[in-house]
Amino acid sequence: MNEGALLERFRSELAEPDQATIDTARVRFRRAPDAEAPSPRPRRRRARWIVPVAVAAAVVLALVVPALVPLGRPGGPDPAAADLLRRFSTLAAHLPAEPAPKPGQYVYSRTLMTESFLFVSSAGVRFAYTEPVTSTRWLGLDGSGRDVQVWGEPTFASPADRLAYDGYVSSGASKDDKQSFEWGTTTVERYGPGQLGWRDTSQLPTDPASLGKMISDRQIVDGPNGDWESFVLAADLLRDSYARPDLRSALFTYMATLPGIELLGSTRDATGRPGIVLASTHDGSRYEVVFDRSTGKVLEERDVVLTDDGAERVSQNGGPGEYGYARAGSVFYRTTYLVSGAVVDSTSDVPSNPS
Repeated sequence: MNEGALLERFRSELAEPDQATIDTARVRFRRAPDAEAPSPRPRRRRARWIVPVAVAAAVVLALVVPALVPLGRPGGPDPAAADLLRRFSTLAAHLPAEPAPKPGQYVYSRTLMTESFLFVSSAGVRFAYTEPVTSTRWLGLDGSGRDVQVWGEPTFASPADRLAYDGYVSSGASKDDKQSFEWGTTTVERYGPGQLGWRDTSQLPTDPASLGKMISDRQIVDGPNGDWESFVLAADLLRDSYARPDLRSALFTYMATLPGIELLGSTRDATGRPGIVLASTHDGSRYEVVFDRSTGKVLEERDVVLTDDGAERVSQNGGPGEYGYARAGSVFYRTTYLVSGAVVDSTSDVPSNPS
């Protein structure tokens, strides 16, 4: 069967889900620990990342989810999710391979990331805001590269939060706290060999069982134990879009065996691209991956909080601090992959046909 026929069959066999309300279960949101990596300023990151990226979002998003999603046996795979993942596995095996980077070349990526914060000053002034960052990265096989981050203007949770921020700045208290915000600025960082992490997937096995054991045993990327985290790590490997088709196919096959993965249905990412959502939940956090229906490509990742998350955290020096913050039903982190895995020849090159 040729690629065009395979794509048409895939689209025709995958039923469009009905619309339903967002899950209203009330659980406590879990914040993941920071990863240690060079960055223009300290930010919270998921520990599983090898390559540093900026953090993700808090904008309320209405999902289109199936009215009835079969959950399968308790602790077993969700049949609907497993079926979709097996379809992606078949599709990945037939799609053409993307070029792998060579020594002296760089992997180009561009992401849109947002995160919500609750700022508390030393005097107790509080305001909540959402901060967007567009990050462009050139990453070499030797761990060298370049990173350009453009900090967008914030949106405040309410007019009262905006007034609190304006008052904080106009009073001069921010100078006393030695606090500055990078909104509307651009930072450029260059890294020498070994300063950035490089994940080489070229030697990974393509047998789903062998590959799955390496992921489950945390031999490829470290992380907490549990099938929910194995889903997260497998999705991380899928984002290495220069991975050969047989490896991507094996990753999808492995993910189809994991318990607790749910099919949430159709959605759109932050740029409006249509996709379909698979998710895993643990300790109050629902991790969602938006896939392109036609290719299985990862379009977006996001963490959803289902109760208000405004927990306070005192800084070690007693000064002002920023805390993760989100309203119930909103996306706490969001990373949208605008360009992933394009190969270029220098840290100033931009791919001619980014995908």
